[in-house]
Amino acid sequence: MILMNIDLKYILNKTVELINIPSPVGYTHNAIEWVKNELKSLGIKNYNITRKGALIAYIKGKDSNYKKMISAHVDTLGAIVKKIKKMVDLK
Repeated sequence: MILMNIDLKYILNKTVELINIPSPVGYTHNAIEWVKNELKSLGIKNYNITRKGALIAYIKGKDSNYKKMISAHVDTLGAIVKKIKKMVDLK
């Protein structure tokens, strides 16, 4: 079994940074730009941004015969309040 040292503080900090970027559906360009810059800071240069704004990064591993993929969303889901109705007293 391979044991890995995982820097949970780093992961938590980066997660909080990404979550704090406003990115409602259809307006994810700021979050994608953040991910792109993070990849660059980690030395990952091989990536594409699709016509629809998705980022696909290619990261070499020890064994290129065994391909792996991670998929994630960077858009946030939110509710839009159109109207607040007065509650009816049911007593």
